[in-house]
Amino acid sequence: MPVTFTSTVNIKDWKALQELNRETLVNQADKIGATYFQIYRNLNDVSQMLIIAEFPDYDALREMIKALNKQFETLLTGGLSDDRVWEKTEWEGIG
Repeated sequence: MPVTFTSTVNIKDWKALQELNRETLVNQADKIGATYFQIYRNLNDVSQMLIIAEFPDYDALREMIKALNKQFETLLTGGLSDDRVWEKTEWEGIG
């Protein structure tokens, strides 16, 4: 069953994050089997970012979380991220 990952963190260097995303994160997520991976910026607090990613199963997600934790060490401010894992219901919806 696919799982969706959300994580919010405070970032100190958006340019470094953009470079990391372009050179590493997207490729890693793709290799692990992500069906969706995107970084968002908070319009009301530009120091805050949100990652939303979808993976085929929890094992794939766990592998990506390990990679993210290693690579984000120098870019984060204020401690750990707020990570959440969501499982899709089979209810009616759009998309």
